[in-house]
Amino acid sequence: MQLEEHRPLPNDERQYAPATARNRDPIVAVLREVLPASGLVLEVASGTGEHVVHFARDL
Repeated sequence: MQLEEHRPLPNDERQYAPATARNRDPIVAVLREVLPASGLVLEVASGTGEHVVHFARDL
């Protein structure tokens, strides 16, 4: 598995969590097993929001 590497641009003040690139795909794999095929999800306290963006694309 090759990870996308995020390198913030100079003056980019957005938050960035390096661990997101390492653990988002394993988390999606587990979510696919436990979540129903359709439904609604409420995301609370998502921090940087990087995980939820990835999950929305993949699930």
